[in-house]
Amino acid sequence: MSPHRLLVLAGQVLLTGVLAGCAGAALTVLLQAVEHLLFGYASGTFGHAVATAPVWRRLLAPTLGGALAGAGWWWLRRRYAVPSVRSLAAGGVSGRSAGVAAADGVLQVLAVGSGASVGREGAPRQLAAGLAGWVLRAGGSRHTVLVAAAAGGGLAAVYTTPVAGAIFAMELVLRRWRWRWALVALAVSVIATLTAWPVTRDEVTYDWPRVTLSWWALAGVPVAVMVGVVVGPALRVLADRAMVAARRPVPSWRLPVLLGLVGLLLGVVTLGLPAVAGNGKAIVQAVLAGQASLLMLAGLAVAKPVMTLAYLRGGATGGLLTPSLAVGAACGGALAALAGAFSAGSPSAGASSAVAVWAMLTGAAVLAACERAPWFAAAFAVELTRPAWWVAVLLVLVCIGVGIGTGIGRGSARRLGIRTCGR
Repeated sequence: MSPHRLLVLAGQVLLTGVLAGCAGAALTVLLQAVEHLLFGYASGTFGHAVATAPVWRRLLAPTLGGALAGAGWWWLRRRYAVPSVRSLAAGGVSGRSAGVAAADGVLQVLAVGSGASVGREGAPRQLAAGLAGWVLRAGGSRHTVLVAAAAGGGLAAVYTTPVAGAIFAMELVLRRWRWRWALVALAVSVIATLTAWPVTRDEVTYDWPRVTLSWWALAGVPVAVMVGVVVGPALRVLADRAMVAARRPVPSWRLPVLLGLVGLLLGVVTLGLPAVAGNGKAIVQAVLAGQASLLMLAGLAVAKPVMTLAYLRGGATGGLLTPSLAVGAACGGALAALAGAFSAGSPSAGASSAVAVWAMLTGAAVLAACERAPWFAAAFAVELTRPAWWVAVLLVLVCIGVGIGTGIGRGSARRLGIRTCGR
């Protein structure tokens, strides 16, 4: 590559990273504003705000947010085709498609801020990809790589996960590995993360507890792989079916009504399980902090996927990254607590500390299987928690095991003529 072309590429990478970081920061501020307005709190975590909110707020906030977001989607989808990140990366991005992607992202933030049980990571990915594609107007394969990198950068910006953002661009958007592309994606994710720091403050998403390496912790590896191989693909298939069933040629007035009713149902569920509200962060926080009982974890393991599928079936748009991570964490935490309760005598300190390890391992496993992205899941889980080195090693091993297990399962299904999800 000539010096001139290299200089142009460097400028495009810098601009892409800044745009992705600004997109992530802006949507983070908007999400916080929606949460504080609807749940009436000024400080603390969203999970604590939902748990301490009066009953009327728990019922009204998700109902109102769901209905308003549904009305917005009704208006938007009747007029425009909402582009996906892959479609933005595949071809030229016009001002209209970038604007539609931005509007859809804002509606996703409104839904999640009101408590919708879907991930918030879809919005910054779409907005960053739309902005980068429209502003840069690069051609050919360079356009595809830069837009994919922008999507990963938007994800990295909101969660402070630059490595995971780069791997997301390669493994889930481009679906091909080339070292030059990987360098571009990593550079964009790092720049996006640095750009968003004034808002995100480089804070770790989840506080990792002090745990010790023990046989209890190591026993979580096979458990996590087995749960991931079973739960992850099932969640993906059900989510894909829910989204397909929710698509209509012309959206009708039923869209805001359905999402309002799903929001009301969520509000009722939060009266007993407040952590089910939102993208799943509250669930993982509660498990890692040791604040969830076995009964609560079992309830969350069932209620979280049910509410996520209900929102998708109702017509909501949102990610599955954090919901699948939360479902896995609830399953792993419940299994660890159950194993400790049935251990000989009183549960040991190793069994108690293993709850956090099992939860994170199983969360990463379900995420890896649901998205068919083991390397992304491992990097995402590590950067979200920044755990001890040995936990990071176990996370990588678990995700590799899940990748092998799901690959064998898909191969067997094809030989038997069983249809699997398209991802």
